[in-house]
Amino acid sequence: MVFLLTVLVFLVAPSLMPLARAQMAGRLVVDTDYEVYGLGNLDGGGHLTWTLYDQQASHLRSKIVTFFENYTIMPPGFICENKEPITNTPNLEIDSSEGLAYTNMLQRYLENSCANGWGLTDRYLRISAADKVEEQFPVERSTEGLVGSTAADMTKLQIRFIFNANTTGGSMRFPLAEPNLADAVHKVFDLDYRSTFYKETAGGDFLRPFNSVQGWHTTFVGLQKVLTMSYVTRPLAANNSFDHWGFVNSAANSSDARPAFSSGVNFSKDYFDLRYAEPDPAATYAEFEYVGYTAEAGDRLRLQVATEPGFNNWVNVNNEAGFPYFNNTTWPTDWTQPWPTIRFPLDMYAGQAVRFRLNFTSDASSYSAPGFFIRNFRLRGDSSYHGLVEFNTVTYSVSSSSFSGFDISRGSANMIRTPAGDILLFSISYDKEGYGPTATTPSDSIYFSTFDFFENAQITFALVVVAAYLIAYYQHRYFLQFKGAHPIRYRPAAAKIGWLHWVGRICIILLILFYFFPGIFTFAAPSLLISGAVMWGLGITFTLSCALASKFIYLRQAKYIPPEYEEGAGVAEPPPPAGVPVPTQFCADCLEVIESPANAYKCGCGKVYHKLCASGMSECPECHRKITVQLPKEKMITVQCPTCREVQQVKEGADLARTKCTHCDTGLRALDEGLNYLVIDKDPGTSYSWLLGMVRRERPTLCMTTTFPEKVVKEYRLEGVEMYWLSDTNPGPKTLDPKRLEFEVIRALSNFAKDFKGGAIILDGLEYLVVENGFDKTFKFIKKVNDLCSVHGTTFIVPITPGALGPDEMTMLRKEFDRVEELAAPPPPPPPKKR
Repeated sequence: MVFLLTVLVFLVAPSLMPLARAQMAGRLVVDTDYEVYGLGNLDGGGHLTWTLYDQQASHLRSKIVTFFENYTIMPPGFICENKEPITNTPNLEIDSSEGLAYTNMLQRYLENSCANGWGLTDRYLRISAADKVEEQFPVERSTEGLVGSTAADMTKLQIRFIFNANTTGGSMRFPLAEPNLADAVHKVFDLDYRSTFYKETAGGDFLRPFNSVQGWHTTFVGLQKVLTMSYVTRPLAANNSFDHWGFVNSAANSSDARPAFSSGVNFSKDYFDLRYAEPDPAATYAEFEYVGYTAEAGDRLRLQVATEPGFNNWVNVNNEAGFPYFNNTTWPTDWTQPWPTIRFPLDMYAGQAVRFRLNFTSDASSYSAPGFFIRNFRLRGDSSYHGLVEFNTVTYSVSSSSFSGFDISRGSANMIRTPAGDILLFSISYDKEGYGPTATTPSDSIYFSTFDFFENAQITFALVVVAAYLIAYYQHRYFLQFKGAHPIRYRPAAAKIGWLHWVGRICIILLILFYFFPGIFTFAAPSLLISGAVMWGLGITFTLSCALASKFIYLRQAKYIPPEYEEGAGVAEPPPPAGVPVPTQFCADCLEVIESPANAYKCGCGKVYHKLCASGMSECPECHRKITVQLPKEKMITVQCPTCREVQQVKEGADLARTKCTHCDTGLRALDEGLNYLVIDKDPGTSYSWLLGMVRRERPTLCMTTTFPEKVVKEYRLEGVEMYWLSDTNPGPKTLDPKRLEFEVIRALSNFAKDFKGGAIILDGLEYLVVENGFDKTFKFIKKVNDLCSVHGTTFIVPITPGALGPDEMTMLRKEFDRVEELAAPPPPPPPKKR
């Protein structure tokens, strides 16, 4: 069964990989982010995600299926050849082991770990280590649409990696849309076979992958082992030229090149696999270096190719010049000079399995040439991405390095500059045409500097801070000089020139904006970046312009300072003689009536003020005379608000219950929570102030009032308080009949106290309940509510107007409350009754 499935793979797979690939539907999206830091050389890492859609996803799946179900070990010329075992199940489906093998190969390509070299280079960074996002878990955790899919599956395919990276060198201009990351998912199938010398344990030696048969052998040229087809088996002469004697009695001598001759590993698939190569002569070819020449035109050397099935139909391959063989007698004879390279395009064999051989033929009529010496054979089958690419990347750089010199033609780039470093953003969508080295890539680029004084983010930030300080300093300095030029009595009235200082503020705002967002204008011109050099120019220009403009304008304004008036003292307005009617006077400051002449202050110019208003002035606004009115100072004490914890000063002896916090507008004396309070006051405002304090402390609160609830909420700012209206004229869900104390009212209070333990309730309108129900029934109701609130730890507040109840009734009511707050003077005693 396994054999039949394997055969089916070979029969079906080629149809899934068209050789002459037309533009495929779908696209590849590459998303990356880099987090790097350091001084000079940068280190860090990031995330890398490939997402393929439609035919592009199917195309990659078909490569994975055919490759990893075909081999049990990586074949020669591929990544980690002969080293990476592959566990597979030939079922035309990517299982977990095959998906893991693919992602492992992708990791090795990114790291270049098989060659023990540096990893993949992207931009100015080189990957040093890479792995799946969740390397300790099955491959499914780091991929989507890979395991369980088939070659025909066109659903979304996503592969996620993390990596470490560091800089490759110093300052450089680098392309933003490098094709390396787009090609990476296909580079696992990249064939790049290079010849090496191999010595068999049995004693024979040859230049892999060629076998030493039929006149071909290995010899030394200098210190390098090379493949030789010579008329004699003799080393080079001492004069660096080839000997010209000997005889070869052969009409055809061929050295076959196959993986079986590549190492000690026995490959059951004894061919070179170009099925994943691109049909482009610049991407798929064979080449080698040579030296020597033939004796005459009848002697020829050819590179020949054989394909499936059988690999027995050998076909000559034309070189780049279009000739199937070479026998030029003018080729170099001095092996110390550079050896020419000859290349044979193999694009017509892309998508096939092939074998190669070097075929030498001679008519044996002359023996005066050394033959051929061949080295550095290379077979290249480039596997890369071809189609629509969307590339998105973000680079977070915490370093002294910098980016500058945007050259953007097709993509979208932007940058954020911070004191810690730069954040670079770039995105582009383009059609990647061609294969391998002929692939087209947008020219968008940017310059990276390890350290540039003018572009350095930290130095530029210091420039912005210094420029902002100097702009503000010089504007304020020249204003103070302008103010000091006034007579002493006029100086408090000297005002800044508003528009001038706003210009300075705008300059500071622009410097800050351009510093943090240097690409603010890239929407209009993609390459328009406000560089560090521009920031230096703006900083110096803004500073000098604001300083010089402020100096010039304030000096000009100083010419219009009015002359100083003669000193004239103001006096308190004397009281009028007894019996003389007092004329009505108005304060020139607050425009209110001055009720008492003793409270008036008259300036030397005739203007009259309240003493309190005059005490807040240093000079008369009309004549600029000095005003020296001092009111007796009141002793102040420091109090901390129990609600917002703000500390403030109040007059000594002030009623803290009535004094409100200037910050949160609640009373400066809080109630002890969980107690019942009877508040005797002319105005319920203090009671509502205590309730507002409970709201600000995030306690559940309920208000029952005989006043329209919306009016209470608006007047006392009780947003969020549960409101009930005691009224028999407007029935509704939040309206309670004041006559139904034992049913509606007590039920609403009971439900709130039970549901919100530790809350607060205010009952405003006790007098109205007494009128509607009588004192006895209302008294019993209050007693029940007090007991209910005490059980559930609810604070209960009942405001009442002084004199609303008789002395005996007030005495009974007082005894039912934990605390009685008398905030109003008791009413005068009733007049004695006439006898």
